[in-house]
Amino acid sequence: MPADRRKAPPVWEQRTRLFLVTLVLTGMWGWVGATLWQLQVVHGEEYAQKAHNRFARLEEDPIASRGSILARGPALGFVPLAQSANRFRVVLLPRELEKPEEVFFALHALYPELTSRQFDTWMEQDKPIDIGGEITLEEFLALREDIGDERGVRFVRATRRVYPIGSVAAHSIGVVGYKDSSQYPVGLYGIEAAYDATLSHAQLLSGKSWLSAVVGKIGSLWPTAETPKGDVVTTLDLELQAKLEQELDAVQEEWHAKEIGGIVLDPRDGRILAAAARPVFDPNNLTDNHGSLANPLTQRTYEFGSVMKPLTVALGLEAGVITPSTTYTDTGSATYNSATIRNHDGKARGTVDVQTILAQSLNVGAAWVATKLDPQWFLEKLSLMFGETSGVDLPEAPGSVTNVAAGVAAGRKIEIATASFGQGFRTSAVAMARALSALANGGVMPPVHIGASVITPLGKEAPIPPLAPAQRIVSEQAAHEVTQMLVRVVDETLAQGRYRDPAYATAAKTGTAQIARADGRGYRDDAYLHSFFGYFPAFAPRYVVFLYHLEPQGARYASETLTRPFMNLREYLLGRDVPPPDRKTAQEGDAVGNTDETR
Repeated sequence: MPADRRKAPPVWEQRTRLFLVTLVLTGMWGWVGATLWQLQVVHGEEYAQKAHNRFARLEEDPIASRGSILARGPALGFVPLAQSANRFRVVLLPRELEKPEEVFFALHALYPELTSRQFDTWMEQDKPIDIGGEITLEEFLALREDIGDERGVRFVRATRRVYPIGSVAAHSIGVVGYKDSSQYPVGLYGIEAAYDATLSHAQLLSGKSWLSAVVGKIGSLWPTAETPKGDVVTTLDLELQAKLEQELDAVQEEWHAKEIGGIVLDPRDGRILAAAARPVFDPNNLTDNHGSLANPLTQRTYEFGSVMKPLTVALGLEAGVITPSTTYTDTGSATYNSATIRNHDGKARGTVDVQTILAQSLNVGAAWVATKLDPQWFLEKLSLMFGETSGVDLPEAPGSVTNVAAGVAAGRKIEIATASFGQGFRTSAVAMARALSALANGGVMPPVHIGASVITPLGKEAPIPPLAPAQRIVSEQAAHEVTQMLVRVVDETLAQGRYRDPAYATAAKTGTAQIARADGRGYRDDAYLHSFFGYFPAFAPRYVVFLYHLEPQGARYASETLTRPFMNLREYLLGRDVPPPDRKTAQEGDAVGNTDETR
């Protein structure tokens, strides 16, 4: 039987259907357009006011919408380092109080200094009484529960930026405040400043279009490649941060330095695991501030001295002008361009090898290596390490190698000689720590950073790319050879080998730098900057520690003041994290008979 074939509708019927569909769609679009015209033109101001009322909290108090700064906790979840929180002021209306006795006892629990006599005096007033001081949300809720719907007690709410862990990591976290003619609080220091655009993710309403404002608000919740918005998750390890600050406090109490600081990095990826400085401040109470709000680790520059020597030796190895066994005659002093440099004790060592330059921290030996290098190549490497900023995602002062550059341009050697042992150029502590991390990272400076990720208002977590790329300074072979020498410094020289660990190798070097005179004419002979850096396990590094303090009292050399806190941090981290021992696979070479502490 043939298949049933239906006859197509006539052309006039198809055209009629198309006309009707078009008519319906045109009507719908017309209705949408008319509605939008009514919303935005006829009733634009009315709806703009409604939008203002709906989002008034964001406009009047932008701190309320500022993102939080977080650290990952030891378990799942995050620990707030900075966040916005409600605070309340209590206002009494004496003539409207219904239960004054109950109100007094409830207030006395929050304000122990409040006496019944003072309260009775208030009750005689006709004007509102501001109790003074702010209470937390929890205290507010407890007070409301105690007094019920008391008409004579009113509350004024304000949102404040609070720092739950107080002064811990304060220099890294920073503070907010008013800058220049800014209408709203902005980040002034630390992460608050560096990530101000990210944290300030509340978009204030503007213009006459309520619809575009709301759409803009929704759009702002999505991160962009240029300016991600939301909460900033840091790389900080809070347990390690507490240990670092404990060690710095102990050093400060013993040696009374004008300033002390420390950084712990992961050399593999440049994460800042802990960073602290003293004096410090409490960001919750800036009126009682005894420390600089600026971060000394990133915003001040110094001549760090002999911790530069391992980098000088690494450059010599890289250029092929020395090997670990190369010898030279150390006369205790050397003259370049009519200027004389000396070893820290002025003594000659005779014929010694490169290992001894690091073991005994010989200025003459470091200068001997540096002046064998091509001057322009040495300047390029120095500039790469210290000529600008380190690229850390914090406010940072740039380093300066202009003095060395001027010497190279003039064909002098003295500036190269002094730079070889860390004098004559300035850099920040974080830049020095980054450069030294190259020795622990196969010759590559890692991208140092403290921002790990951003959590958007929609809950999506996106990683933060480092501001600066990783940069190679020397070859992996050169870095390994310096590591071997620095391990021998710890095993055989530092404190007569007292800190040698049978399972874990540690590479370390101290530095004692002269401090330039205020008038720029030479160096002081009564004050020094001590520094200490090291990494461990040396042949599979997970931690780089850099410590320094300015003008410690009662000690000449860094080995006297900073060895113990460094070793305390080493024992803490190895005991807590228990990485695989690295001694079995390391080829550490022959021992050297040298028992003088490094400078």
